[in-house]
Amino acid sequence: GIAWPPPLMNRALPTRLLAAYDGLLTRHRLATTTVSGALLGGAGDVVVQHAAASSDVDRTAAFFIFGGVLTGPINYRWLDFLAAASRSIAPQGGAASLAAKVALQSTVMQPLIYLPSFYLTNALVRRWSVAEAAEHVRAEYADTLRRLWLFWTPSVCFAFGVLPLRLQAVFFAGVGFAWNVVLSAYNGAGPQRVASVTVSQ
Repeated sequence: GIAWPPPLMNRALPTRLLAAYDGLLTRHRLATTTVSGALLGGAGDVVVQHAAASSDVDRTAAFFIFGGVLTGPINYRWLDFLAAASRSIAPQGGAASLAAKVALQSTVMQPLIYLPSFYLTNALVRRWSVAEAAEHVRAEYADTLRRLWLFWTPSVCFAFGVLPLRLQAVFFAGVGFAWNVVLSAYNGAGPQRVASVTVSQ
């Protein structure tokens, strides 16, 4: 019999899909990264909850919203700022520019923007009291930040060293999906450690 779909079509379809997606990123970067981040954030939490045989709709909603907000508007502005800042700090480019981006990502974005935004989103969506939110931050922030640096630094180096600007936010969202799944065991430790399984950086 005739194989269907033909092998050439099998190979061509992913290429066409990637090309179409890249076109969306080029023409509508903010909207495309926002939707991509929301879907990946929500999907990552669904996988983690399924593995733990649990179901928390508010938690998934928090990941969905945070994934969209972080990967969309926040990273949209931050990555443009980072590109401009690195040109000022290291106009020669190369390794010095990469080092400047990684340093700013690790010392500004992750501890001062990313994690506070994550806890704020969870507090609002999951209706935490001020005391509950403060307890999550007290119990989880330092350990989560250390894990964040260990997990994300290689990915950050790759993204800033290899990928064009329009692909970086979506790449971070995709790695964030893996981050959620990898940390599923940690998610169940301690007092509601969901805040430690962050979406994307």
